[in-house]
Amino acid sequence: MPTPDPALAGAPPAGLLDRLVRHRAIPWLVLGVSVVTCLAGWYHGSRVSHHYAEQRFQQQADAAADRLQRQLDTYEEVLRGAAAFVRSVPELDRRRWREYVSGLGSSPAMRGLAGIGFMPRVSHDAIDAHRARLRGEGFTAYDVWPASTRAEHYPVAYLEPESDGYRRALGFDVASDPARLEAIERARDTGAAVLSDRVQLRPDPRDPTAPAFALLLPVYAVDRPLGSPAQRRAAMLGVVHASFRLNDFLDAALGHQHVTLALALYERAPGDRELHRDRGFEGPAMYSTARDVRSGGRQWRLQLEAGPTAVSGAQRWWPGIAVLGILGMNGVLASLLFAQRRAGRRVEALAAEQAAALHRSEGAFMAVAESARVGIVTADDQGRFIYANAAAEQMLGASRDQLRGVSATEYVADADRARFAEGLGKFLAGMGRIASGAPTPLLGRRHSGEEFHAEISLSWFETPEGHRITGVLVDLTERLQAEAAAREAEERWKVALESTDDGVWDWDVKAGTLSGSRRLFELVGYESSSGAIDIEGWNALVHEDDLAIVLRDLQAHLSGERDRYVSEYRIRSRDGGWRWLLARGRITARDAQGAPTRVVGTCADITERRHAEETLRFAREQAEQAARSKSDFLAMMSHELRTPMNGVLGMANLLSSTALTDEQREYLEMISRSGNALLRLIDDILDFSKIEAGRVVLEQIPCDVGAIAGEVVTLLGVQAHARGLALDSHVVPGTPCAVITDPGRIRQILFNLVGTAIKFTEVGAVHVTVGCDQVDAGQATLRITVTDSGMGIPEDKQRWLFEKFTQADASTTRRFGGTGLGLAISKGLVESLGGVIGVSSVVGRGSEFWFTFTAHVSAVAVPDSQSMMTEDLESAASPTVHGPGRRVLVAEDNPVNQRVAVRMLEKLGYAADVAVDGREAVQMAQAAPYAVILMDCHMPEVDGYEATRRIGRVLPANRRPPIVAMTAAGNEGDRERCLAAGMDDYLGKPVRMDTLRAMLDRWAAGAGVQ
Repeated sequence: MPTPDPALAGAPPAGLLDRLVRHRAIPWLVLGVSVVTCLAGWYHGSRVSHHYAEQRFQQQADAAADRLQRQLDTYEEVLRGAAAFVRSVPELDRRRWREYVSGLGSSPAMRGLAGIGFMPRVSHDAIDAHRARLRGEGFTAYDVWPASTRAEHYPVAYLEPESDGYRRALGFDVASDPARLEAIERARDTGAAVLSDRVQLRPDPRDPTAPAFALLLPVYAVDRPLGSPAQRRAAMLGVVHASFRLNDFLDAALGHQHVTLALALYERAPGDRELHRDRGFEGPAMYSTARDVRSGGRQWRLQLEAGPTAVSGAQRWWPGIAVLGILGMNGVLASLLFAQRRAGRRVEALAAEQAAALHRSEGAFMAVAESARVGIVTADDQGRFIYANAAAEQMLGASRDQLRGVSATEYVADADRARFAEGLGKFLAGMGRIASGAPTPLLGRRHSGEEFHAEISLSWFETPEGHRITGVLVDLTERLQAEAAAREAEERWKVALESTDDGVWDWDVKAGTLSGSRRLFELVGYESSSGAIDIEGWNALVHEDDLAIVLRDLQAHLSGERDRYVSEYRIRSRDGGWRWLLARGRITARDAQGAPTRVVGTCADITERRHAEETLRFAREQAEQAARSKSDFLAMMSHELRTPMNGVLGMANLLSSTALTDEQREYLEMISRSGNALLRLIDDILDFSKIEAGRVVLEQIPCDVGAIAGEVVTLLGVQAHARGLALDSHVVPGTPCAVITDPGRIRQILFNLVGTAIKFTEVGAVHVTVGCDQVDAGQATLRITVTDSGMGIPEDKQRWLFEKFTQADASTTRRFGGTGLGLAISKGLVESLGGVIGVSSVVGRGSEFWFTFTAHVSAVAVPDSQSMMTEDLESAASPTVHGPGRRVLVAEDNPVNQRVAVRMLEKLGYAADVAVDGREAVQMAQAAPYAVILMDCHMPEVDGYEATRRIGRVLPANRRPPIVAMTAAGNEGDRERCLAAGMDDYLGKPVRMDTLRAMLDRWAAGAGVQ
């Protein structure tokens, strides 16, 4: 069919046109008129664009409110179905409820719901029967909580789908919450669904503060009258409820329809409390509106705003584009006016020929058009529909009568309307992007207002009535949705494969095939052309020691015991070595019976991490072994040093009670002082080793630090007075009387500091001051200072004072003696208490040592330690008189220590037998009764620990004497080890007479053995 020039269609009479063309001013007149017309059209088009944008916004708001209301109504319908199910079953149980809720599946009615449950109405008298029935259904730990004595309870008995949150909520008595109880009672009395106030659900990771609500519906007994509130209360069986988070509810109702809008949801109450706000655009709002949504006795207000993007770019610019286009067309028209006269007759003849041909083919066209599966329409030169086939009627949602005479632009979406009108005009003018017969993408609009993607192909022909346009319309909705889904899935899979160093795997459980990414096979050095391997082939590569663990972890996930599959195992690589893999996965598909059919996951190479862990483990074992070796060496050295020291000091102690000359007594005192000095050195070395190893164990008991300072001053007063020094202590007013700390360590620090001050002070005094820097929130920062009037310490030496084996000057070491460990030990103990120690000194004027530490202020009164110490000293000084027949067994392998122990016991009024090792001690304990057994821990063949255990086995409890350990090891934990072996008490070597007397008084007095 010939195609005429549309610009010549409908031309005016040739004579008039010839006269107009010959006038020289006509082209300029045409241009001036076109400019004015275009400016007016531009202004009008802009107003029309904004009008259509606001109209579309109001339609979106109506649609959003309608979707929210329909979603809430759907939830009510779900609850009414659940209530009918509860009434219909003879007796509701866990299995029936699960089957019912599972039957709902993933239907649109379930979208956005966190769970559906039933809370039975349980009287207080029936609570035990209710608990027993629920436990019998498999809830073995079920209980109604919180406990109360109210007449009626509404416990959460059934809730699906199951989850961790479900298990935590199981048995919760909703009636314990006044707000929820009020909602239940309102639903009970009205018989209608009630929307509760906010409820507590597991936090949403997308928005932990998002509110949640529960829709409640009462369930009444069958065939009971429900005419009045009283009758409904009597017939009530319980409440079905549906819980939902507001975010999930909005997603379910609106989907992604509101991404370009600002959405806010308020609860209609005094003040309009805001429930949700979602800002969908940047910049000021162009349009705003509000809609109300009601459900369950509550009213919500939906506030919507549209931003600058409400008016599309095409709508904003199409008036200008149209103006420019029309200006260009009018310019062309002015040029064509001169040619119109010459072409008129030829165009008229050609148009007549085309009209005749069109008339002849009209019958064939109609037959083809009605049978076509694509939409076919014809329109006049103004774009008004003349004809539409059946497919076009279905596609546009309107009949032929409704379409006839309507402009085609009415069925084009607002976003494309201006572009379509412009393109159609250009098409009719023989130019533009819409080429004849070429498919052009278009966003259409159905009669209902729904928008859809389409393709349109246009052609035109001439009739006696003028231009006619034929359009072929194809609906692309289904094809575009399928293509978008395929692209999205492909893109996700591609990103997952290429953006990680982990290997990705996909296990077809039924087929037993493991498909994997290229990286998965690279991890083990294998190549797979198909990207898949049989699962048995993969398992064959797993280390035989790890295969059982892998299968166990996988089965735990497949059976539902674990929510995901995680396992670490070794796999053989291509080079024969072993690589460590961390496999993680999750079930992604199940069959109709719920059995897993597909598991997808990743594998990460953790070989280097495992090697690093092994290296660290070996290093830790080596360090622990070194620490144990050091500890064992110190224990051995302590035992080897203390054992002969026990003999030396013990014999000196015994010798002091015999008749001696003054010279002999002087020599004896030198021996005792030297032995005690050596013993203190041993104790200092052991203490320092514990501090270095970080094994200092601190007690936390209430004590009076001021009293401890007074006690230390009392005990060291004799030494100070012997040197002609004054020694006193002072507690600053306001210092807490009792704090929680380790009194033994405080005492040890003070002994070191005060002893050092006495040793290095020749004239003057030593003062001890206890004060408090601050008390904050029950925490007191105590400050203790020891001030002396000694020789002072040079400033350049002060920083070395707290180092081990260091004193201020080598000459002092020779003059005053000592190892230089005292201050180092004090520093370690203060730091273990969390404090700080320091010194300030001026040469020739004395020194001030101080330390601070923080402790909790105790509300418990602390006994007067000074009076207690005086009583202990008086008790130790008084002789103990023992009756005849008090016999003690001494288990000791060292002959000197045997002699010392026997002589000490004899002086205390006891008879003693000696066992040279543990085996003999067991035999002697069986042969004769003893008041106490003094057991050396380290003996040949059978040591003291084993001997104690054997005595406990061979002697009944009423015949077993108290066993007191004697050890020279001095390690931390020795006391606990002795008590764990069955010993009753603990004595450290060397043993002092007063300590032995106190120990015997404690145990022998109550033994009752003669």
